[in-house]
Amino acid sequence: MAKALNQLLAEMKPYLRKGKPDRKKKTESKTSICALLFNGGCLVYSDLQASAGCTLSSTRQEKLIQIGQDRLVLAGTGSVSGIMLAAKNIDLLVQYWKSQHELEPITPEAARQILQSAIYPEDEASFLLASYDSRKKQGYIAEVFEDGFVWQSDLYQVNGSGSEYMLAKAKEAARKALSTLKKEVLTTQDVYQSLPQLNFPRAAAMLEGLDIINSGPDCDVFSGGEGYQLMVLDEEGAKEYIFSKELAQEIITEKERAEFSAINPQLRNKSFKRYIYLFEQGRRR
Repeated sequence: MAKALNQLLAEMKPYLRKGKPDRKKKTESKTSICALLFNGGCLVYSDLQASAGCTLSSTRQEKLIQIGQDRLVLAGTGSVSGIMLAAKNIDLLVQYWKSQHELEPITPEAARQILQSAIYPEDEASFLLASYDSRKKQGYIAEVFEDGFVWQSDLYQVNGSGSEYMLAKAKEAARKALSTLKKEVLTTQDVYQSLPQLNFPRAAAMLEGLDIINSGPDCDVFSGGEGYQLMVLDEEGAKEYIFSKELAQEIITEKERAEFSAINPQLRNKSFKRYIYLFEQGRRR
């Protein structure tokens, strides 16, 4: 498998587009990005703001890129032109890989090797990778550095200029999800082996992820925009959502009320299920 992929990459190398970000029109994605694993898949969120230096250039910049019409998504931070260039190269390699493997879904292992070959430091872009492993029927998330090095993540990953503000919420969400297991989880390998037993379904992960991504723009001046983009990858395929800030805040407020009522004896304890309906309002495809 590895040898075949290496041969494929060598064959395709001459066809990859090369170049450097336009420094005269350099647009940077100073952003907030987060990803979560859940039982049966994974998801990735991004804000919608982009800036050129210290100047706001867009409040509707979609940053989640689906590769090869597959359950493989890249979320980029850094040079927007570098992000798009790398994404085109990766898409080309993935399409060629699929053509050589009877159009079967690309595996996370093959995607990792492709990213290492298609991303260059001169692109001035780094990524968060989210993919679905159809063989293991579970998600995979990783951080991809500017030199193409891929570092597999645990239950969560936060990237971009809003990372330090999202980290506490992400750790809290992971701690709550892992507390549903009857065994101690210490390593990344432990996390992935425990995913089938994890009591953390897609709907709960979408809710926790929204709370995490919203904490980035709340504090980071370089993050924000008019809302958030979400991609969910699981056995059903790839689903995309766009949430306005107003809808996101409505969902988060209801979540906080439900959490407070659960520990407050003076309030009637109600489970918060309406958020599933509210999420569907943002469904794009």
